[in-house]
Formats: sequence, structure tokens, C-alpha cells
Amino acid sequence: MPRSKTASYLAALIATLLSAPLSAEEQSSSSSTPSLLTRAKWIDFAIADGRLLAKVLRYGQGRVTSESADAEGNEIRECLELGCEDGHVHLLYSREQAQGEFVLRVVDERGWEVDQRIAATGEQISVRQTERGGLTLSIQNQKQTHSFRGATVWHLLLGESEPCREALVRILGTIRPDWNLAANLNDIRSELVTASKPDQPHAEWSKLVAQLSAEDFSLRQEADRALRASGRPVLVYLSRLNQADLDAEQRLRIRGILGGMATERDDNAQMAADLVRDDVGVWLNLLDTEDQHQQEKALTRVQELVGRTPTINLKAAPMERRAQIATAKERYSEAQLSMYR
Repeated sequence: MPRSKTASYLAALIATLLSAPLSAEEQSSSSSTPSLLTRAKWIDFAIADGRLLAKVLRYGQGRVTSESADAEGNEIRECLELGCEDGHVHLLYSREQAQGEFVLRVVDERGWEVDQRIAATGEQISVRQTERGGLTLSIQNQKQTHSFRGATVWHLLLGESEPCREALVRILGTIRPDWNLAANLNDIRSELVTASKPDQPHAEWSKLVAQLSAEDFSLRQEADRALRASGRPVLVYLSRLNQADLDAEQRLRIRGILGGMATERDDNAQMAADLVRDDVGVWLNLLDTEDQHQQEKALTRVQELVGRTPTINLKAAPMERRAQIATAKERYSEAQLSMYR
């Protein structure tokens, strides 16, 4: 089976040990200094195929701490640990300051999780990415908990409500501050609205997945080649298949296809748009605009995906329109909102 490029990011850690500590320059800090996670340069992050991936820059096992102060003189304490256990990579980064706490754990080659506490509001925010790439985000306050799920980072950023988007942008900005996610999201929205793409052939992909378990080896090979030829749009479809419904041959070949198509670079606007093009939540959010062309394109796409016209007054005031969009999201079943989520 071909080894996944995603897994190769962190697999090298398992066999080697970190030796060199951070230099004095790296450990020094001021109110404007980037976080220890950024300064250490042990690991870099990319959003590739809609998943947050970690790329090792400095191999091995080690631990380093840092103490600094923010602009108001409040203490900032950070700790970064890197190692492996039972064949799995473990990275732990923690940051404590007056504004709250932030903890990042890389738990295996594809999985990671973040827990953040916001002192001013008392909110607890948690994000999880599973080995298969799906993400969950929860925002808990004293009154209630809001939970969100998406096939990729882009599904959460573009298809969910503003609180989810703000929380995830803040967390990703802590992990890698040079991401200009606001600009990225605008570029993706523009790509969705302006680009003309054919509907993705889900029925055909379903037949090809079934053919992967055919008794005839040549038929299995034919289906494998056809799925690979479908390009990046097939990635989310394959990654969201229920593993319990697949036999060993199908699982093996699908892992090979996903690994063979994995990329190590950040998604561009076209790549991200291809991943979310069939998500109804994304198109419903695109209705929240004064741009008539965008509204018309989004409304048409929603009608194509769910077979009905949502009850949304596009000329309503922004607050009223957003409430109607939220109601439309609740009205559609999970299956209607997206076959991937």
C-alpha cells in the first residue's frame, strides 16, 4: 500500500530524538514576539485537502519552556514538548496568560486537538480533527454548548455560523499566525460564485467504490484508476465513507487513493472551493450579502442541492436575513445539508 504523504509529515519523529535546545535568542521574548510554537521552528502547519497537517522541521524528542510578558506586563508561560509513544507522535504545546489558556495536542499522524479557555467570557472552546480528517468544534459557556461538525476546515469556516468561524480563525491564527484566513475565505467565496463547475458525480463514484471489491482483479484495478482520475474533488467523498460498510479490499485501496492524492502545500482558493462545492451550509451563508449576483448564484445552487427553494427574503435587513438562513439550516436534514458532513 502506498504510504500517505500526510502520515510522512510526522512519521520521521517516531525513530529519532531531539537534541539541541532553543538558543537564548529563540527563548527571549517580548510583547511582540511570536509564540514559542512559532519561534521554536520544530514543526510547521499547513491546511492541505482541508485538513490541518503538521510538518516536522526538527526531529526527535524534547521539551522547552518560555516565560515572557504581554503589553500590559502580564506573565505568559509556554511549554512545548515533542516525543513518541506506542508508535505515535505526540506534540504538546501549552500557553497560559491572563487572557486564558491554550493547549494544542498532535495525537497521531493525522489527528490533533485544541482546548482553549477565554478568561473574559468564561468560554471553553474545543476542536478535534480525527484520523480520517473530520472536524468537530464546540463552544461551551455557562448557559449552553454549541457543537459544529464539518468534513474539513473549510466546511467549518464557510458553512457554519459566525461564532464557529471566529473561534476557528482565532485558533488557527494561534497555531500559524502568518495565515491570512480572512483574505483566503474571501478568495474561496469568489471562486465559488464565479467559477463554473459541473456537479460532482457521486452516483458514479459510489459504483466505482462498490467495484473496488469485485472478484475480478481487472475490474478492481479499473475502478481504482477511475477514482484516481477523478482528481481532488473525490477526496472528501472517499474520506467520508463509512468504514463499516467497506470490506478489507475497499478500505485498502481507498487509503491508497487518499494517500496518493495528498498534498503537502496549503490549499489555494480553487482547491478549497472544490472541497465545499456541494455543502448546502456554505451556499446558504453565501446568501448573506448585498451582492445580487452572489445571492442569485447561491440561491440557484441551494435549489439544485436540496430540490427546494429556501424561505429567505433576500431583501430583508441583514439581521433578519441571517435569522432566516439559520432557520433554513435547521430545517434541512443532516443528509440534505451535506452528504459529507
